Amino acid sequence: MGGINLFSVPMPFNLVHINQIAHINSEVARSQIRYMYNTLTRNSVDVCGFEQTRVIDERIGCIEDMLPFIEQVHKLGMDFIFLLNSPRVMDEEEFLVNEKKLRKILEVLMREGVYDIRVCSPLLIDFLAHEYPQISIRCSTSQEYFSVKQYQSLAFLYPQIVEVVPSWEQNRNFRFLSSLRQTGNLTVELMVNEGCLPGCPFRTYHSLFEPSQANCDYPRFTSFFKSGCEKKFYHNLWKSICMSNIIYPWQITAYNEIGIHNFKLVGRNTSTFRNGKYINIYRNYLLGVEDIRFIEDVPISIFSNYLMNHPLLNGITVSDVRHMLPDIEFFRRGTTVCASDCGTTCRYCVTLAEKLQKKFPIKNH
Repeated sequence: MGGINLFSVPMPFNLVHINQIAHINSEVARSQIRYMYNTLTRNSVDVCGFEQTRVIDERIGCIEDMLPFIEQVHKLGMDFIFLLNSPRVMDEEEFLVNEKKLRKILEVLMREGVYDIRVCSPLLIDFLAHEYPQISIRCSTSQEYFSVKQYQSLAFLYPQIVEVVPSWEQNRNFRFLSSLRQTGNLTVELMVNEGCLPGCPFRTYHSLFEPSQANCDYPRFTSFFKSGCEKKFYHNLWKSICMSNIIYPWQITAYNEIGIHNFKLVGRNTSTFRNGKYINIYRNYLLGVEDIRFIEDVPISIFSNYLMNHPLLNGITVSDVRHMLPDIEFFRRGTTVCASDCGTTCRYCVTLAEKLQKKFPIKNH
């Protein structure tokens, strides 16, 4: 595909919405929605425990119920990636209990021509590599790997791995990303609009506690993670935005220049995803990559999955704040490392947040 940016987006369980997403490709030249991804819903009888199940949806009672939507994705020239991306650790007994369901899922998918699986668990990677060598393994960001050595070891052990999505915290670490690009034959995909708290201390554990069965729920833990995240995030909203690892459309070329052309838009667990309004976010993102002028009047909040149309940012557009947000070139220079220097020897983002707060005052919590 040369220099074209290839995007993956969540697959809706709605044929009309799938068609509308595919139509976006006809509006842009520099980018293409190449992949759609999703997994079983919590109410499905086939859930095997390796999914990060985000929603309940009555349309998906079993793996076969996903097939009409996958068929439409293929018909429109896109590929489908099935998610088995939970970081949960199973003991041998639990794995054996779930293995039958896992094998059913894989066999149904392969009959439909789906050989791309997004995986987190090293145990599952090993199982797929030995039992289903025809499957292309794509590693999930939920692995939360921070070291090139980790990826080098993983790629050596499992050559079936074709793609990795680094930890969200590494989006601004250009030195790391450049090295990762040179690791084996791995494609590097980056999440662009994940709105999670930068430096979140809960992210891995939150994923571990995602309900994995229709009859399981953890309201106490869900409340714990949500309240902890919000307490920090809204304590100083502009600071959280400036420190965020979001990649804005006008910053994509910086990643292209180090050889990264694969990007991921998230949002499958939002209400706007199910009602189709999220499609407009996909469209605006790709239009922004095409030409910044297309999105100058678009609300800045839509580029964060956490802040979509948030009332605190009501009326603040891309053109209002684009030149006040952190410049991606600052991070490309690599004179500071966010994981080591943020808020101590480096106050770049903090200073920008103070200027934004002065121009666009927000009542912080």
